[in-house]
Amino acid sequence: MFPLSGFAANALDMMAPEMQSVTDRLRERIVEVVSAVPGFPQQAMETLASASPDGSASWYFEVLLHTLAYIAVGLAVGFLVKRWGRQHFAHLYNPTPRDRSEKLAYLLTSCALMLLNVIAFVMVTLVMIVLFDTHGAAARDSQLLAIGVVAAVWTVHIAFRNLLAPDAASHRMLNIDDASARSLHHAMTLTTGISTTVLAICTWMDTRALDQDAHLVALIGGMLLTSVLLSAVAWRFRQEIAQMMLGSTLAESHGSFLKLVVGMWHNLAILFFFGAWLTSSVRLLLDLPSALGLVFAPVLLVFLGLGGYGILLLLIDKLFVREVPENPPLSASGDDEPIRPLTPDVPQPFKQLFERVAGLVTWVLMLGAILYLWGVDVTGANSLFPRAADLFITVALVYFVYQ
Repeated sequence: MFPLSGFAANALDMMAPEMQSVTDRLRERIVEVVSAVPGFPQQAMETLASASPDGSASWYFEVLLHTLAYIAVGLAVGFLVKRWGRQHFAHLYNPTPRDRSEKLAYLLTSCALMLLNVIAFVMVTLVMIVLFDTHGAAARDSQLLAIGVVAAVWTVHIAFRNLLAPDAASHRMLNIDDASARSLHHAMTLTTGISTTVLAICTWMDTRALDQDAHLVALIGGMLLTSVLLSAVAWRFRQEIAQMMLGSTLAESHGSFLKLVVGMWHNLAILFFFGAWLTSSVRLLLDLPSALGLVFAPVLLVFLGLGGYGILLLLIDKLFVREVPENPPLSASGDDEPIRPLTPDVPQPFKQLFERVAGLVTWVLMLGAILYLWGVDVTGANSLFPRAADLFITVALVYFVYQ
């Protein structure tokens, strides 16, 4: 016990000068940034005025009109792509799906077609910006950011629309009612729109050589607004999301640990949002890398992980489940017993094993990607993450096979 205490004391003594240096530097940066807060409105107005080549306000209206025109044309092309998709893939929709694979196939196909609308929108607007670039770099940056905001909000709208399926209850994979699905869908789309717009304005001002301290004030304020909005959504829909986490089974059938997590998930989420904001603010003040990925990276990767997990489940269903015809033919013996399709060679318990392995691998990959975007070395020779992940997956596989 005493050697360990001495080792810890020596380690703290060695780290103390570095920690003091970081603390002093952080304190100085906080004082500098706080002192720049009163001058932020003037700095912002000067930045806006400097963007106009002739200093007139008419330049802003011209850029705004051009940007709105580009967006309108892009949305029109996206609508045509959507109409084309409905004409060619409407037959895939079955109002009464027979199994999970049919639901997943519809939702994934719908999501892919909707993302084609976004891609068409981005491509058309970018081409128009290149062809009609007559207002200089400031206008081009403004138009690119505006298009980026629309594309980001549209993508989040599509992701939540296919995840919650507010207009396709028969294909919904989550345990949530129609009204709650629509409300959560609108809330997340609105939250994304506000947060993305604020952060886009901060980015635009940074490209216009806004004072660095003033830019940090705007950026930290924008991230705080994002954390507040996400926390409000988590608190408002805490019961609905807890219900989705439990699924359609009774709460008594779940383990005590899962019920504990479900009961306090919103508190953990709010703590994470504000903790991530505080950590991002410190990293911004100290000019450290990976400062903006603490909040957005997990949200983005969760959606990508859910999409990948859905594809894996669809493949597993197609591998293990054979379709039964609606009007199966009668057997040759003349009795009324229909001919059943051949059962898979692999027993059905292995289907559950494959599903659990797919979920496990998906979560491990998402965790590794999140840590990588946070600046953690997960692929280096000295990284502990690959070894820990291998050990965890091996133990989990042994446990799954044992079950």
